[in-house]
Amino acid sequence: MVPEILVIMIALTYSYCLGSVPTAYLVGRWVRGIDLRQYGSGNIGGSNLAAHVGKAYFIPVFGFDLFMKGVTTVLIARTLDFGEILQGLIGITAVIGHSWPFYTRFIGGRGVSTATGVLLILAPLESLVCSGFASIMTILFKKSALWVGISMILVPTLGLLSGMSREVIYISIVLIITLTLKRLEANHAKRPPGVSWKHLFIRRFIFDRDVSATEEWTKRTPKLQDD
Repeated sequence: MVPEILVIMIALTYSYCLGSVPTAYLVGRWVRGIDLRQYGSGNIGGSNLAAHVGKAYFIPVFGFDLFMKGVTTVLIARTLDFGEILQGLIGITAVIGHSWPFYTRFIGGRGVSTATGVLLILAPLESLVCSGFASIMTILFKKSALWVGISMILVPTLGLLSGMSREVIYISIVLIITLTLKRLEANHAKRPPGVSWKHLFIRRFIFDRDVSATEEWTKRTPKLQDD
């Protein structure tokens, strides 16, 4: 019989490696021959892909990141009869892989889609409610990064009201911390000239960007960044 610790290590390694698959980066390379790290936010995720390669590619990339990276890794952990804490750790590892993938020198996506997939299994009702809330508010008021952040914070809040297990509440909080760290780290992006550290922190934390104007941030190209 394979020792349980070895099974856990294999599951964690698999989760990180799968999470690290840079789906949006690969599609950008195949379809337009561009490196998404040099466009827009520099984020290797569905939103940046949609802005610079095409909106038609958002859904398949989002679906892969959500289901294959988030949902399936937790389901595999559940199939292995791991408890909720281990299921969550394996899901969090997939998010870490998506956000800091070794395939692209640890420049990745924000991890929201993969984190949502993890929560769809561990906290399905709360996750669906909060995802619906984020979608509606984004349609009405734009500023998706703000509403996504709020909706993630609402997951453990709703969990406290709905009787979610303490373990899943802890896992959702760790996911929030992971996503926040990724926002603040912003793929090693340098501080823009004339922007104080205080304002940079606020912009990244709330709006997930380094400049005040959304379009100025999302529509950047290598040429514009050099000018």
